[in-house]
Amino acid sequence: MTRGRELSKTLQEQKYSHLSTGTPTYWPTDPNITPDLLDLFVTNGISSEYMDVVLSFDLSSGHTPIVATVSRHAVHKTPRSKLHNKKRIGKNTGRN
Repeated sequence: MTRGRELSKTLQEQKYSHLSTGTPTYWPTDPNITPDLLDLFVTNGISSEYMDVVLSFDLSSGHTPIVATVSRHAVHKTPRSKLHNKKRIGKNTGRN
């Protein structure tokens, strides 16, 4: 079992939550290696409505750390921009 799967299993068994940006935080210099999400926070008993995570671009390396903020009040989160929509283009629409 990979370490990622072990972590996922433990999070589920212990009813822990995880918090991340959902984007890669490790950017390898080797173009044959896929960027990966390495940074995350493990939480328990704190609603995600009170937390926010952002990338920190303060360092110049192949790693982009993340910073979490925990607030006493619900955090207003701006919806993330999407580069696509989930609509499928049908055969009868005349578009490719």
